[in-house]
Amino acid sequence: MNHLLVQRSSEIEVIKELEKGHPAVSRAFKRNLPQSKKRVLHQLIQAILRENFLPSSWIKEGNKQQVTMLVPSGGKLTVAIEKRYMLGHMEIGEDILYGKEGSTRKIDHPADFAHLLKLQQEENGFTIELENSVVNYALSLTAAELRKEKFIWSGDTFSFLLAEMKKNACFSPLVFGEQWVIDGHTLHPCTKTKLGLTAQEVIKFSPEWGANANLIPVAIHKNLASMNSNGKETMTDILLREYPNLSTVFKERLPNRGKDYEVIPVHPWQLKHTLKPYLEKEIAQTLILPLENVHIPASALLSVRSLAPHGSKTLHHIKTALNVQMTSAKRTVSPASIKNGPVISAILKKIETIDPLVGNSYRFLSESAGGHYLSLQNDKDLFLKKNLSALLRENPEKNLSESEIALPAAFLISRSPFTGKLILLELVENYSKTNEIDINKAAVKYICTYAELLLPGLITLISKYGISLEAHLQNTVPVFKDGMPVRFLFRDNGGIRIKEDRFNLFGWGYAIDNDTNLLTDNEQDLFNMFSHALLHNHLGEMIFFLSKELQIEEEMLWKPIRGVVHSTIFILKNQGNCQQAVLLLEEKLFAPLAPLKSLVKMRLTNQFTENAYTLISNPLADVKKGDEDNGL
Repeated sequence: MNHLLVQRSSEIEVIKELEKGHPAVSRAFKRNLPQSKKRVLHQLIQAILRENFLPSSWIKEGNKQQVTMLVPSGGKLTVAIEKRYMLGHMEIGEDILYGKEGSTRKIDHPADFAHLLKLQQEENGFTIELENSVVNYALSLTAAELRKEKFIWSGDTFSFLLAEMKKNACFSPLVFGEQWVIDGHTLHPCTKTKLGLTAQEVIKFSPEWGANANLIPVAIHKNLASMNSNGKETMTDILLREYPNLSTVFKERLPNRGKDYEVIPVHPWQLKHTLKPYLEKEIAQTLILPLENVHIPASALLSVRSLAPHGSKTLHHIKTALNVQMTSAKRTVSPASIKNGPVISAILKKIETIDPLVGNSYRFLSESAGGHYLSLQNDKDLFLKKNLSALLRENPEKNLSESEIALPAAFLISRSPFTGKLILLELVENYSKTNEIDINKAAVKYICTYAELLLPGLITLISKYGISLEAHLQNTVPVFKDGMPVRFLFRDNGGIRIKEDRFNLFGWGYAIDNDTNLLTDNEQDLFNMFSHALLHNHLGEMIFFLSKELQIEEEMLWKPIRGVVHSTIFILKNQGNCQQAVLLLEEKLFAPLAPLKSLVKMRLTNQFTENAYTLISNPLADVKKGDEDNGL
């Protein structure tokens, strides 16, 4: 089969668009399409099987397995499973076959697989998202291929980052790491969906392409703006202080030297495609004034809509609203997030200072201030509030020492542009050489060190304060010194869960807006968040990739994590002020099964703020009380 042959309209449209101005990119895109189709297809199959979303039959053939799913219109799909891992990861065989009435054909596109199983709810909805994910992942692979050609470096990744920092004080390892997470979400088949962006816009604004964007400050009359902060400064005050050129234009351009206006930073795509079409009248009335002659230059981060000020390690990061569907949701910023961000930040900062189990290894990145529009259009009120909004977040690199490097945890399971190795494997290899120990033992020790810094605080937050952070790979920012983690930074308060009764025992004096379902009275909700974000979409992914790279048993790497969990539970039991909650958490932590978020099920049942879970094998299970062996 000619792998350059393209038949789908979504792929043809991208190729035509690229060929107009980027023929080299078009050629690379066509080369990367087969790999993209394969990965997204395998992610879809894996999600269906892990989530038990559809009935399936398993047959063991020697060391391998075969799974079949009946097709509603007749026939069956057959998938060869080469290997299964502890958390349900699967190595899927080359041929995925559809058989009916004696004939068989190969399925090589996820949209075809979904169509046969009638997964789409509305006409073509889910299949369109899968097709979009395929073309955008192919664009990500293309970006990596073309960007790698520009790098000249013979060492490993951390030596490159340190050398660049030495050459240029403004160089940001964090931005480099964020922009080199090529594969995206490891569990979601729509990992690279960007519905609403053209291929040219993907190249222009996506982090995989090393993109920068000139954010537009939009002035809004104070009568139509809702602002919130955790200090005396509003978002407007902070932006005018951090960007003197904006302050000058703000005072010169606006009536009454701007005293009647607030400022919300807006992504240029959002201004052109969402705000100008919907707010034409308000702009004409000067109730809203885009200050397009002044820009905030910024670098795109992992989520695309969050950006870091270009060339600064101290100015606030900016979380903007982007009316583009990525994975399964449009990435706007809700009024509840604007209200809750600074409030939750203040509470977490307080806990950081008073509780050593948290503060010894954590720093919470404050969502310092935010704001959103108050619409005059009643029929579009919530839509416009969410789409003209932004949050300012503390810069992760602000308080680092000269020898420290902050990186998103997602970068650790990415491949180095210099060595082609997993970044985490590079770190383990360096640890092995430095300490003159076997590579497998080095892997165990490295994971143990990582877990000793990461786990105690998260377990303390749940059991003592009733707060479950969404500590997945994107939200967690480990800080490294000499290649070793030394503490963790946490960002994004939007997805946390809070058990209201336990939380309120501390009398924080703040009100939480529950429009996005942050509050719960269910203990299981806290653990669901912990289990999926941390065990599955953080430590589980690191262990899966590292064990696969080194060809070692996952159990070797989970054993020290069990020890850390057990030791933390022991400490908390002896504190005396949260014993019942600790006992409940202990039971769930070591149960045979643990919850995994059902991402495909949530998409196909349109559940966006209410999560759905399925139970799968728990890697922490089988720990006996009193066993505090750390696996070393």
